[in-house]
Amino acid sequence: MVLAAKHPIDGDVVLKIIHPRTDPETVRREILAVQQVQSLRVPRILDQGRVDTKHPAIMSFANTRAGNTSLMTRTGSGMSSISVPD
Repeated sequence: MVLAAKHPIDGDVVLKIIHPRTDPETVRREILAVQQVQSLRVPRILDQGRVDTKHPAIMSFANTRAGNTSLMTRTGSGMSSISVPD
């Protein structure tokens, strides 16, 4: 699940709540990969967390929000209007 929010210090952020059955190692590798990329096109991870419950753990991380509009909104009609160069 992905939620958009406004943080009082960091501004526009995204909170990603990972499905409890997702492999924790996969999530850890994704976070490490994103942290290693230094690009304005890749949102910066601000925080990460894990809540242990009697069910599988719930993992989450928060990152800066790249923009205020979705790709579908920007293109006007979704993926079908995007051309990818060969």
